[in-house]
Amino acid sequence: MIETSPIDKIVRSVLHHPRVEALGLTVIKGVLLNLNQLLREQRIAGGWAAAAIVTVTSRDCFEIVQRVRDEMRSAYVPVIDPARVLNEDHVILSLQNVVSAHQHGYNKMNRVDSELLLVMAGVNNFEVAVKALAPKDKGDVVLVAFSANKDEALESVRLFEKYADSRARELAFSNSGPRLSTLVEMYGIPKDSLAELSEEELAKALAERGAIFYAKYR
Repeated sequence: MIETSPIDKIVRSVLHHPRVEALGLTVIKGVLLNLNQLLREQRIAGGWAAAAIVTVTSRDCFEIVQRVRDEMRSAYVPVIDPARVLNEDHVILSLQNVVSAHQHGYNKMNRVDSELLLVMAGVNNFEVAVKALAPKDKGDVVLVAFSANKDEALESVRLFEKYADSRARELAFSNSGPRLSTLVEMYGIPKDSLAELSEEELAKALAERGAIFYAKYR
């Protein structure tokens, strides 16, 4: 089993608390997750989040992100290298950590999308995080959309689809051995624990290690 520090155990107890899970922390695949009830219950502002895979072929994905930002100014639309993402749970749990940090005032960056990169990379240097997580200019990207407004979150995905000339797909992968090895190495999880963890358990472990980011970089 994964060795856990005292801080790991505290974070795990929060994420695995029955009340948190009952409030909808488990994501229904391929649909928007309504974070509002969960976050309000924890007394932090809520919102709507979506995560999907989009194939970019016609233009630079960062150009598309900028166009979406220009039209949806209150939405956050980071893009991530698919090789650095386990599944939808991994993204949404990490995003929940980031939103909580912003609401409680221990965030490191002013923007939610920038902070998500720090948390998922596990580093307190934005340039290093971008280098670790940035997707290629073209090809598959993981698109994350987050907004306090459901319509804006949805419209951000639709706009990205429009400018990429591609349909968003469910965020799911065939998690092969080499892919998993890369992920656990990035997050500092012992490789020998892979055989003992289901994909759901591994997603939670990755998100927990992301939460430890805030204890590590106080």
